[in-house]
Amino acid sequence: MITLNGSQDIPDGEEMADGRVRYWAGWDEKWLVSSVREKSFQEIGESVSRWWRIDLSRVMRRGIEHVAAVHVA
Repeated sequence: MITLNGSQDIPDGEEMADGRVRYWAGWDEKWLVSSVREKSFQEIGESVSRWWRIDLSRVMRRGIEHVAAVHVA
């Protein structure tokens, strides 16, 4: 699981894997409302990208196939 905590502005921008640039990442309090969260899946996915490290040998050893973003209030 990938934990999203707080938010961070990225004033100079940061290139994502698909070539787009984002200027913000992290958890947005508006996502606590399920109806808003359901409409924000793409935004949440973008917020998660590039903010965690992968140990490929650990992934292979544990047979991990999927990850999930979570927020602990």
